[in-house]
Amino acid sequence: MIWFLCKKCGKRHGRADNLSSTLVFCECGQGNTVPWQSTTTPPAAPPAPPPRPLPQRAQPFDDRDDRRPPPDDASAGDLFRRRKTNVFRRRRPGFCINHDDVATNKTCEDCKEPFCPNCVVEQQGKTLCGPCKNFRIRGMLRPARIPGLAVVAMIVGLVSGPVTFCMTLVGAGPRGSIFMAVALSLLGLLLPVGGMVVSWYALREIETKPNLGGRGLAMTGATTSLVGALWCATVAFLVIYRMTQG
Repeated sequence: MIWFLCKKCGKRHGRADNLSSTLVFCECGQGNTVPWQSTTTPPAAPPAPPPRPLPQRAQPFDDRDDRRPPPDDASAGDLFRRRKTNVFRRRRPGFCINHDDVATNKTCEDCKEPFCPNCVVEQQGKTLCGPCKNFRIRGMLRPARIPGLAVVAMIVGLVSGPVTFCMTLVGAGPRGSIFMAVALSLLGLLLPVGGMVVSWYALREIETKPNLGGRGLAMTGATTSLVGALWCATVAFLVIYRMTQG
């Protein structure tokens, strides 16, 4: 650094060594040429700033005292209950579970809890509270489950048609006798009758249990089984009638 004084006001200036011979204007307006070397002593070095104190280590925040219940809380002596909201409330029989001061004689038919008229609704002829009503509605929105009996009834009904048709044709053929025709017709009745029985059980299960589908499958099995049974009975009657008339 090159240090020099202003020729007019005597203010000390400092410039880098590579700025020699340049013109520098002082605050008083005097133009000064930077000399090749210092013409005055450099200013005294400023005192070193005091060291900054080290930041204190953060202490973990303990909020256990904030969770302590007030002295007048009934659960102040219980170590396991620190909040007033956790104090056990004994239910009053004959009063609404949501409103302690409202007497009521209504009870939810699902959870058997007492509720006032404002807390229950009528759904399908049953008195239900809000959560039980939501549970029932959510169950209604689920896809219907198809029982296995409905599938079995449809399969048995569809199979019984061709089987009974073939058996009755064999018995009613030109080489068949009246005994063979009647025997094959009665034997062919077993499969359609079994299909109708299975269809009846499937329809009863669908009617008694909610959220069950497959009514169309059960009705299809019952219809085809009934057609097969009527076919067997008709063929047996015609064969017997023909044999008796001939």
